[in-house]
Amino acid sequence: MRTRIQEEQDALWGVIQELQDYVEQQEIDLQDSVAQLEIEQISRALRAAGHNQTNAAKLLQLNRTTLLAKMKKYNL
Repeated sequence: MRTRIQEEQDALWGVIQELQDYVEQQEIDLQDSVAQLEIEQISRALRAAGHNQTNAAKLLQLNRTTLLAKMKKYNL
């Protein structure tokens, strides 16, 4: 006869297996995630700075040339 603990362990094991299957199916692209974050933050900084690139770079704590390179990279 199975105990309640054994039944709960089996249920948890099933959930763990489902989560593992889900994680394996997901394609996590770190570079794409970083790019999306950079685009969002650069856009926000530019709006906050009235589209002044020097001030936007300061808000982002970047050199202006770094900001310009990222803007060119992402066609902003």
